[in-house]
Amino acid sequence: MMSNRDCEEFAAAIADMQDAGYHASNKNETIVLNGYKKYWVSDTAQGHLIKICYGDHDKVLEIDCRWKDRKRDKTNRVNNVKK
Repeated sequence: MMSNRDCEEFAAAIADMQDAGYHASNKNETIVLNGYKKYWVSDTAQGHLIKICYGDHDKVLEIDCRWKDRKRDKTNRVNNVKK
């Protein structure tokens, strides 16, 4: 199990990887957040945004899930993008 400090360091590392253009590998990954409180999922034009509230000071981890070749139209339907 990760401590709150470990979670903060992990979230900072994820942010650094995103800034560097990191994309997840093909292997499965598990993230453990101690002090989990609540989550929200919202639709975006490119996929979904998952927000997870955790820790003593209500920190929020955001996971921006984006489709490779799909987008939402004005009616919120998901369509394949033609290349």
